[in-house]
Amino acid sequence: MARLVELERLGGEGFTDELADRVAAQVSAEAMKRRLAKAVAGLSADQRDVLLLVVLADLTYEEVAQALDVPYGTVCSRFSRSRTKLREALGGVDPMLGQEGPTDG
Repeated sequence: MARLVELERLGGEGFTDELADRVAAQVSAEAMKRRLAKAVAGLSADQRDVLLLVVLADLTYEEVAQALDVPYGTVCSRFSRSRTKLREALGGVDPMLGQEGPTDG
């Protein structure tokens, strides 16, 4: 804390504001991660598998369909439903975009 006071005294105006903003953003991100993890855990296994293969494994819908031996349309439906459920669980924030938006699209 003494270091922050010294830095501000040396002309670091705004430094503490910037630091406070960064800390607040980090705390918000941590809270969001917990909510997101809980929401992902609440998905059906089928929806979770598709979501994780698309988002974490960076597979295309076609590749996911082949990996899971399901039709392409099923992958699209499961991914869309998982996004909708996550967005609803996060209060309208789309975890894929990091933006607030309507929960019906």
